[in-house]
Amino acid sequence: MIFVLKLAWLDPDLRNFETEVTLRNEGEGKESKERHLDRKRILLTRKYANGDIQFVDLDDATQRMQTLSKSEYVSMKDPVWADYFFPDFSFLNMQNEGVRTLERRTLLWCGDMGGFVSYSMKYYATFQESLELHSFPLDRQLCRTGLGYLVGCSRVAMALAEVVHDRTPVLNLISEASWIRLTAEKTIDEFQFVPLVGSKKIAQVCDMWGCDDDMQKKCTVYVRHCDRYLPFEVQRSCVSVVFHLERKGDYYFHSVLFMVFLVNIISLCTFSIPLDDVSGRLGHLSTCFLAVLAYRYVIDDTLPRKEYLTAADSYIIFACSFQVLICIQTVLLGFINDRMEMESKTAMDIWVGVVLLLIWLGVNYYLRYLWKSSTRQGWQSVYQTNREPYAPILECSECGHRWLCKNCQVNDKIHKCESTHCDASGDSIAIKFLTPDDRPPVVKQQKFPSPPPELKELSKTTSPTGESSPSPSRLGFVNESFSPHKPLLLERINFTSSGYVR
Repeated sequence: MIFVLKLAWLDPDLRNFETEVTLRNEGEGKESKERHLDRKRILLTRKYANGDIQFVDLDDATQRMQTLSKSEYVSMKDPVWADYFFPDFSFLNMQNEGVRTLERRTLLWCGDMGGFVSYSMKYYATFQESLELHSFPLDRQLCRTGLGYLVGCSRVAMALAEVVHDRTPVLNLISEASWIRLTAEKTIDEFQFVPLVGSKKIAQVCDMWGCDDDMQKKCTVYVRHCDRYLPFEVQRSCVSVVFHLERKGDYYFHSVLFMVFLVNIISLCTFSIPLDDVSGRLGHLSTCFLAVLAYRYVIDDTLPRKEYLTAADSYIIFACSFQVLICIQTVLLGFINDRMEMESKTAMDIWVGVVLLLIWLGVNYYLRYLWKSSTRQGWQSVYQTNREPYAPILECSECGHRWLCKNCQVNDKIHKCESTHCDASGDSIAIKFLTPDDRPPVVKQQKFPSPPPELKELSKTTSPTGESSPSPSRLGFVNESFSPHKPLLLERINFTSSGYVR
């Protein structure tokens, strides 16, 4: 998979820092021997969203405030990034380390409230996760990937994140699914992720897969909610991007299962061999049996090993059993060769062959009808089977109370009702994994924060010695002090209380 990971965050410490700006030497003539570009050490106090800057020249004894528009300077040196905040993250299911290229970090704007940083990295990586194949080759898969728009925040720096695909991954799920799980490497009292508003979809998948666009429009990216009643110091923000994929079974039906069907039709030609030639019949059937087994290994080479049988496995086992039944019929008629007249045995052989042919054709006609009608399992069943924690809800069968399950208890076998008037537990408490059809994401999407009006461009701001930059509340951020108990700084909190369902 090839994709670009983009992050952005507000660092309150990224202000009034020393840097260098490159200026053009406007006083040089055409034949001047002076350098065309000069570097100047400055103390940057403001950078506007359009590129204009406000600074203090460190070589100027007067230390007066100066301004430059974007067109008046060539470039500006980046801050020493190692001295400032970075929202560390990791991919839980990335194989090896992947190849990372085109790393870029840019200061978008800064003022008295801090600096807003944009970061991007291009990845060439492989991800893995198990597949649920009970309905193969008419199965549906939930493929979580880091392609989407995210936003987060921090006690020391608000972090916005966005994952976009440089080349839409061709999800060729041969042996394992291509999934990505992005998780923070710092606890939620330092920073968290929140999804951004925006259209997200898969632009391209391989020919063997299709995407359920209706489900994708409802939810592509979501952030795991945080648990209010657990210490923030032991929780980490986690991002999941879900692709709702449907396998196109044409290849397996046309190139594998239809071939198995034809092999069994050929095996029915055994009844055209004389009854006296038992060895000839068994030789023909054994050849057909081995041909069916060969197609069984073709499917095994393209799928991971599972402890259960897929729908394709069941069909091939049925085909093998069908041939075994013909073998048994041939052997039995060979044993009773001396006890029945030849005409009676021939008639019985013909009738058995006709009945088996009708059974085989009827079963395959029904299976073809199911394939053409695209009878697939619902997404509710897929979410439940995969235990996808999009919105895990616990429901008590005795009192009817419903509440949001804690993330740490999703895989627990025993739950207890949280209602104050009910003591039910165990089998009375059922966990349901809701889908985007059932409810919107727990953590709502938010708009990407824009710079404050005072930092959009130089011409619309006050004088360099005028008023200071606005407080964070003017950006749409909550104007609250940073606290481990109030770690979320955007317009709404990034968790829903476990035990509360809207």
